[in-house]
Amino acid sequence: MLASDDAANGVLLWNLSSHGRTTLPIGAGDWVESVAFGRSGTRLIAITVKDRGMVWDLQNRHRLAAFQTDHTPGYCAAIGVARNGSTFAYGVNNTIVFRSAARALG
Repeated sequence: MLASDDAANGVLLWNLSSHGRTTLPIGAGDWVESVAFGRSGTRLIAITVKDRGMVWDLQNRHRLAAFQTDHTPGYCAAIGVARNGSTFAYGVNNTIVFRSAARALG
């Protein structure tokens, strides 16, 4: 599976075997800046230009959590997930922000 942004429509999920695609909606007037898969491949984290983060369950195509990223002004350059899945980080404005995955899901 491959994930990318789809302008104002959401996160595009590409099935590389079937060549099919699915869109995970993020909300009107918002754009995805960065995405990352969790270690197991069953979760996806997305960060948008409107300072919102989202965690998705990819098996059910269900949004598990939403959180504020508080990175205005700036552009979220990347998201990284710890090997054990307990923490993720994103980079913005020459700063790395660490977040607890449990807190984001809570």
